[in-house]
Amino acid sequence: MRKLVLIGLMALGACGGEERRQTVVTADGGRAEVTTHDDGGAATLNLTGANGEQASFTAGDSARWPNDWPDFAPAYPGAKVQASMGGTSKDGKGGMVSFTTGDSAEKVIAFYRARAEAAGIRVVTTTEAGGSRQFSATDDTSKRSLSVSATSEDGATQVAVVAGMKQ
Repeated sequence: MRKLVLIGLMALGACGGEERRQTVVTADGGRAEVTTHDDGGAATLNLTGANGEQASFTAGDSARWPNDWPDFAPAYPGAKVQASMGGTSKDGKGGMVSFTTGDSAEKVIAFYRARAEAAGIRVVTTTEAGGSRQFSATDDTSKRSLSVSATSEDGATQVAVVAGMKQ
C-alpha cells in the first residue's frame, strides 16, 4: 500500500481541472489504477491496487470525510475539513481527517471520547498542555483504534482524527 500512496501523491501533483485515469506499473510489476480530479475546490486522488486495496486522498476547500469511514468516529458537527485520507484492504480500514472548528479543544476531545466509550473502545492515554489536548483509545477485542489531537488558538481549533479497524 505504501507504493500506492507514493504513486498517488506523484499523480496528484500532476492533477489539473479534469479527471484523469491511468494505470501505473510499479518496479516489482504490481499495477495500480490511479484517478485524479481537481474541481477547483478540492483535489482528489483515488487508488486501487491489484489486490483490491483502495486509498483516497482529498485536500482543499471542499475536502470531505473519507468514504467508508469507521462509524465510531463520526464527522464532527460543523467541522471544516482541510484534508482527509482513507483506505481499505484485506487487513482492515481506516484513515485520517484534519479539520478546523470554532469549538474548543476540550469540547472536541469530549465529543470523540464519548463516542469511543459508547462504542466500547477504552481510552488509553490523555494529554493536556496549554491549548492542546490529545487522547488515544483502543479495543483489542474488536481491533479498533482512535486517536484525536486538538489545539485551540485565536478562537479556532485545529483537529486531527485517526481511526482504524483491523479485519
